[in-house]
Amino acid sequence: MDKLKTLQNNTFVIYLVKTSILSAAFHLIYSKITHFHFSAPSFQINELVLLIGLTLGNWSLEIVKWRTLVSSINPISFHTAAIQSLAAHTVSVITPNKMGEYGAKLFFFKPVLHKKIISLTLLSNGYQLLVTVLFGCFGFYYYRPTKIIDSQFLLIAILAIGLITVSIYFSKKIKKLFEYFTTIHRITQLKLFVLSSLRYLLFSFQYVYLLKLLGTPNTFTTLFPLVCVMYFTASFIPSFAITDFAIKGSVALLIFSEIHIPNNIILTTAFAMWLLNFAFPALIGSFFVAKYKPQNNLQDAGNS
Repeated sequence: MDKLKTLQNNTFVIYLVKTSILSAAFHLIYSKITHFHFSAPSFQINELVLLIGLTLGNWSLEIVKWRTLVSSINPISFHTAAIQSLAAHTVSVITPNKMGEYGAKLFFFKPVLHKKIISLTLLSNGYQLLVTVLFGCFGFYYYRPTKIIDSQFLLIAILAIGLITVSIYFSKKIKKLFEYFTTIHRITQLKLFVLSSLRYLLFSFQYVYLLKLLGTPNTFTTLFPLVCVMYFTASFIPSFAITDFAIKGSVALLIFSEIHIPNNIILTTAFAMWLLNFAFPALIGSFFVAKYKPQNNLQDAGNS
């Protein structure tokens, strides 16, 4: 009788959590769409197909990244990795700095694997940040910033980031985390770096492509380095995924004003990127959140 009551209580709590997550996610996405005056451009069919294809490629690479990492401790299929990634993305929409992603992925695994899953999620996001920083440095170097920031400020910023990184590395808890990272096979880490780089190139090209479709006359070689600078700058600003377009849009307004791109084009591009890569995947992920049941946890390696 006690076990039945506990099961009923757990089922009710899970239902309540799922309902809360879905309600918050749908409300936030709907409010952003309805409150933003989106001047929808008239794209050709082939242009829309390419934009959607880039989004699918972006998320496919993210799913392959997650599958590659998790398979080092518990082999899973692409389909299972997709469910976990998209459901976690939906939860991350309503949490600051995508923190909900870490907790959401735990629900798909046994408690004994939870610490490793958190570490793998950190590693996945860490490699994506590393690629963003590397391309950001390229953007700063190529653009030779003279108006956005002066060289002295850039040098101070780089030194500050370096000092923060070193201090984090030598903190005890983070040091243990780095020690765990070193146990992951170098081939796996190389795959992770390549997948993160390909994903970065895809959504950066998508950003430039949208700017071009909306009438920006500048060349790809002019726009791409600035997109790199924009992503680099925005990545260090705390935010909710639901307000990602506002953060990146604000940064983009500052950066792209240097080459005189109209504000409406910049904001429309930022909002379109948010719709394609945040809102739509979150709506798909909400389906998996709704279907989630505790017994779906992975029980044995290779069952998925």
